[in-house]
Amino acid sequence: MGELLAAAGWAVLDPWLADLRSLLPDEYYIATELVVQGVPLGCVVVGPQGLVVLHTKDWRGVVKPVPQGP
Repeated sequence: MGELLAAAGWAVLDPWLADLRSLLPDEYYIATELVVQGVPLGCVVVGPQGLVVLHTKDWRGVVKPVPQGP
């Protein structure tokens, strides 16, 4: 289980964040409640492969994939 690091002390776990934490191995760290240059980030995950920034947003309706490229 990944270790959760909250910027403001105790973090309230959203369902997706709780799932992420339970699915990641112990060598991963998850930092939440971060703000970078005025932009709030969903979380930052740091692990053996590097750093991943997750920017989450609540969307209304259905998200439909659009084909791209040739």
